[in-house]
Amino acid sequence: MGVVVLTLCVVTRSVVSSNTDSAETSRPPTGYAERNQPMTSRRVHVFQSTTQAIGAIGSGDDIRDGDILIVPAEQVAGWLMGTTPVAVTDNNGEFDHVTEEFAFNDPTYVDMFYAATEALDDHQAN
Repeated sequence: MGVVVLTLCVVTRSVVSSNTDSAETSRPPTGYAERNQPMTSRRVHVFQSTTQAIGAIGSGDDIRDGDILIVPAEQVAGWLMGTTPVAVTDNNGEFDHVTEEFAFNDPTYVDMFYAATEALDDHQAN
């Protein structure tokens, strides 16, 4: 049972208001990434279980802050936040759970939120 490491490129989303007649433009949730930034490469680690992922993080494996963690068998997607694995999916297994509201309060976490969910979707599609 090895660990699979993939690389995922994430394009930051931007929101544009289609209502040009109004002086007030529509705004996305607080902290939503409205900036145009270059693509960011994220390392994606695929595990058999959240328990296995936590063991790999604690064992000194090359898993770094900001790396994406997915566990398809448990329907868990998240990332390593500092030294804590967090999940953004409804299922979080042994990971701490991060709400969408929490993620949308920081542009970095918005990017991580989308990178994690897209990595799980991409893995399941293949």
